[in-house]
Amino acid sequence: SNDPSGWPELFPWMLEGTRSTNVPLHEAALAIFNTLSEFIAEKMAAHHGMLLDVFRSSLQAQQELSVRNAALRALASFLMALSEPSQRVPFQELVPLMLQTISDALARGMEDECREALEVFVEVAESQTKFLKRHLAECVTGMIAIASNTSLDDSLRHLALEFLLTIAEGAPTLARKMPRFCADTVPVALAMMLELECDTAQELQEWEDEDEDEED
Repeated sequence: SNDPSGWPELFPWMLEGTRSTNVPLHEAALAIFNTLSEFIAEKMAAHHGMLLDVFRSSLQAQQELSVRNAALRALASFLMALSEPSQRVPFQELVPLMLQTISDALARGMEDECREALEVFVEVAESQTKFLKRHLAECVTGMIAIASNTSLDDSLRHLALEFLLTIAEGAPTLARKMPRFCADTVPVALAMMLELECDTAQELQEWEDEDEDEED
């Protein structure tokens, strides 16, 4: 059964796991929830308040980044499984904690963890743009800072830019309402395009020849 009351042992175990100081257990509980979200999110309406507490505590700064990323993935799956936008509203308060996960990963030089968190943000931007609305200005500011930081790995910068372009495409009205969105995003996108490196003059010539062939 998909009803949590139909699996009385697993649901309390998951909740208990998310309250544990045992990091692998905490991660495992969130991973199971991530996998089952699409089947159980709607059925757990009575428990949404409890789940908000779980996500809030799992995203706190004192948690290991691996736990916080597991919480991000589980939260994204949960949001996508909800059919009513009104059900997502209480969870909007978590967006600053979600952003802080990226900041903390960057501050510690943990690029893999940062990449995982950025991938979740892109996923949420693509499927649930309105969920980010209340905190969109902070999201955009953070992503512009990452995308424009040339000392960071290219994959991180590209994900941050992908987030910005996803917002521009998926929520143009929201983007237009932000006074600096275009003014800040366009130069970052152009700069990144100009960074496409050609190692040799020969590569540059080949690239120009290909361009001319396409025009002919």
